[in-house]
Amino acid sequence: MPAVFLPRVRHRARRAAAVRRLHQAAGGEAGAEGGRLAWVKGALAGALGLLLAWLFFYGIGQALVQIPAPQDEGSAWQRR
Repeated sequence: MPAVFLPRVRHRARRAAAVRRLHQAAGGEAGAEGGRLAWVKGALAGALGLLLAWLFFYGIGQALVQIPAPQDEGSAWQRR
């Protein structure tokens, strides 16, 4: 009777092996790829993100400065 359960066990073993390979491919285990300097990659990504955000808002600010100011400066109501 054990032969009946054998395909189910093999299937589970293959699924477990596939999950382990996917986990390793996704970087789940820090191996030679991660190493001691893995934090540098995160720090550089954070600094790059801050730089891009600053450039984005700086560009918006420069665009807003280019908009001409109203000529009457709030005194239009006195002319009526």
